[in-house]
Amino acid sequence: MSEILAMILFALALSITPGPVNVITLSIGVTCGARAAVPFVSGATVGFTALLVVLGLGLSQLVGQAGWLLDVLNIAGIGFIFYLGIRIAGSDTAPDFSGAAVPGFCHGAALQWLNPKAWGACIAGIGAFGVAQSLPKLMLFSGLYLIVCFIGVGAWAVLGQTIRRFFNSPRNRRLFNRGIGGGLMVLALLLLWQTYARSEYSMAMVSTTMSSS
Repeated sequence: MSEILAMILFALALSITPGPVNVITLSIGVTCGARAAVPFVSGATVGFTALLVVLGLGLSQLVGQAGWLLDVLNIAGIGFIFYLGIRIAGSDTAPDFSGAAVPGFCHGAALQWLNPKAWGACIAGIGAFGVAQSLPKLMLFSGLYLIVCFIGVGAWAVLGQTIRRFFNSPRNRRLFNRGIGGGLMVLALLLLWQTYARSEYSMAMVSTTMSSS
């Protein structure tokens, strides 16, 4: 029971903290309301859970053996997140999420597979709870994460709907865009720094191992 609680708290902490998916969810909530964000939130939840299952079934070991592969995936995702930040920050109105332009299920699912934070959270959870060695435990962890992730990401849509009345004027919308777009770009740069730091650490470990052998 204590391990289940630990899994829930881990999932909640990683799901509700700021990240690219949550920032975009906030934007949808501000622009269109919480209900319009449900498809995107659902896609992000399913996409993350699928990534967790795939990594737990063995892909994490491959990534661990080929650290460069994770770096390549991270850099591709970071570039995409930075691009989204530029697009939103450069808009003079609220992010154009009206009608068919609202990011949907597929957008949310795909973004998680390009989200370095999601990869890091999956690998950390797999290592922390040892779910790769037990299929039942992996399924339990994934099931709990499915529920908690929807709640954690969805909370940002509710927050967006709650504060949307403050962004009715064009000036406030522009400020909101600058803040959201700038936030995404800062997140991308932080993720890039983490990727660089991890690569430097891995190279140092390899060098130390070679010199001691």
